[in-house]
This record gives sequence, C-alpha cells and structure tokens, in this order.
Amino acid sequence: MDNAELYSKNHRVQFDEATFVLENYINAIKWKNGDSILDVGSGSGEVTMEVLAPLLPHDFGKLVGLDISPEMVNHAKKQNKNPKIDFIECDIAFENITNTVQEKFDHIFSFFCLNWVQNQKQTVKNMYNLLKPGGDMLLAIVTKSTNYDIYESMVTYTKWSKFLMNSEEYISPYHHCTDPEAVYEKMLVDEGFEVKICREQQRFMIFSDLSELRNSFIAINPFVKKLPEDLQPTYVEDYMKELYNFNYFHRLDSGEIVLKIPLRICTVLASKP
Repeated sequence: MDNAELYSKNHRVQFDEATFVLENYINAIKWKNGDSILDVGSGSGEVTMEVLAPLLPHDFGKLVGLDISPEMVNHAKKQNKNPKIDFIECDIAFENITNTVQEKFDHIFSFFCLNWVQNQKQTVKNMYNLLKPGGDMLLAIVTKSTNYDIYESMVTYTKWSKFLMNSEEYISPYHHCTDPEAVYEKMLVDEGFEVKICREQQRFMIFSDLSELRNSFIAINPFVKKLPEDLQPTYVEDYMKELYNFNYFHRLDSGEIVLKIPLRICTVLASKP
C-alpha cells in the first residue's frame, strides 16, 4: 500500500470508480465562491488532481489531499502543478486531528479510503469537526470485496499465517456487516450529520488483461511488503490462485473473456448543520 510508484501505475479501478461516484453525485454538492475542499485518502494524488479537481467550480479556493502514507504524499506533491492543490500527511482517525489539520473545509470527499480505517466513530467525528457549519461531504466506502475474502483465507495457510498478523486491520469493518447502510447512517446521525444519501450498491471490477489484474491487486495488498523478499513471488502466486478459485470469468458478447469481480460500495452524502 505504500508503494506510490506501483499504485500510481495500477489504480485504474479506483480512478474509474471515483469518476462514477462523482459523475452521479457531485451535482448534489452546494458550491459557493472560494470553497475549500478536503480529499481524504488521496493516495498518490492522481484521483485528486485528475478526477476531482477538474469537476470543481473554477473559482474554488483550495483543494487539500490528505493521506496517512508519507510516500504517497511525497509522490503526489512531486506530481502536482496546481498552486491551489496541496497534499498533507495525516491519519484521518487521529484523535487530535484538529491539532494537525487546523483549518476547516466547506466540502470533504473520500474515495475507497475509509474502508481501511478501523476506528470508524473517531473518523466520523473528525470529519464533522473538519467541516464548516453548512459544509457537506461525499464518500465512497468499500463494504465488501473479494480482496478481503482472500486476505482471510490466506491467514489459514501455515506458510503465511506467521507473516499476516493482525490481518483483520486491513479488512473493511463492514465486510461481515449485514446492514452497513444502517450502521454507518446511525454513526453519522449520532455525530450530528444530516444524511441525504447512504446507499450500498453492487459494482464490478472488470479486467481482460491478467497482467493489469495482478498488478492492480498487488498495488493495494498491504501484506506483500511485510514478507521476506524471496517469499513475495510465491505469496503473489498463491493470492492469484485464490482469486481464480472464485471463477469470476465471463464471456462477453464479443467473445472476449474478462474477469468480472464484484464488490459493494456504500455512497454517502451528508452535511453538517
């Protein structure tokens, strides 16, 4: 997850899904001149700079990408050419976040980051505190994914279990939740948010190029770098075998064979009174 170069080259799915969410929901955001925007979990920065920024009003004031990884933040800073965009290193679940991020924002966006955060209540509290009164936020949170199933399966491998300690920390808190919409909406309401949308839906990651599939999954896998270097290729092979066992192969009308991998995403639109 901290390999910014690898992630930057292999995040087409995240790019496409963030585009889908923004195209369908950004018109519900209430804009005014000089708005400040926070993108939580900005990663290597491309989604912030190339997907989110072009959809903002031309007169927005500032766009800040926040990420827990110093490598990701450094990569994003090096790529950024827009003086109205900046990137900062911070953990969105940090208990004293307002000591680190002292400004308030008119809007918060987050795409496929919050599913990595275990302390969901603190995160919701922090986002509330980082918003100005009247501010709003648009979030996309992965609730269920084949990735998480594979992480859980590989912990049972004798040869990998000793390297995959605390694997539950990398699985969405909602992966085994029967009603993630209700759970997340209650957290928002309890914190004081007005919830306009909290909707889980089925989406698919589609790959026809198996090399892209392999690289994409390695780019977001949090365990590869925890392994001794000589064992990493074998781990990746076992990981891919687990994925193929799900048999997500589909033949399109054109005759092309693709892997159509399901995941569920909860889209949230909420505002601070």
